[in-house]
Amino acid sequence: MSFRDKYRQWNEKFQEADNAPVTPCGWKYPWDGKLEKVILVDYQTLHSGSAITDLLFFITCGTDGAFRRRHYKQLIDHYYEAFVDFLKKLGLDSNKLYPKEEFHDDLKESLPFGLLMAALALPMVLVEANNAPTFQADAKLSNFVAKPNEEFKRRLRDFIDDYMEWGVI
Repeated sequence: MSFRDKYRQWNEKFQEADNAPVTPCGWKYPWDGKLEKVILVDYQTLHSGSAITDLLFFITCGTDGAFRRRHYKQLIDHYYEAFVDFLKKLGLDSNKLYPKEEFHDDLKESLPFGLLMAALALPMVLVEANNAPTFQADAKLSNFVAKPNEEFKRRLRDFIDDYMEWGVI
């Protein structure tokens, strides 16, 4: 099975909402029936797939090797605990909906995609201002490539080291 097919199969396991870019999700009507408040929710980064993808994106773009060595397990545990707390507020049982063991199995299975994210997203996240791509109407796709800098190279090496230590590669 190809990497792409494996990703699609894994991603289909989780189907989050697919919505318009911005939707009015919170309507508040007081007793008199007049609309008092509308809360807009921005869905631009919402995708159809696993929430683990969001966790991996945060870890990929927001941490370096030194931080992960000290706090990786805490990050994972905190994320799952926050998820459980959220489900409780909705009256749902995390042990039935998404047990911790299944979460950890899915995370382990998805780690290769985190390395792909590091290779693709980090150059844009870490780009130096003077090397940032310009976004003009007539720009070509090649204009959107960020020149990798030393910080990107260091962080990618850190990921490779972590992935070797974790047995992913």
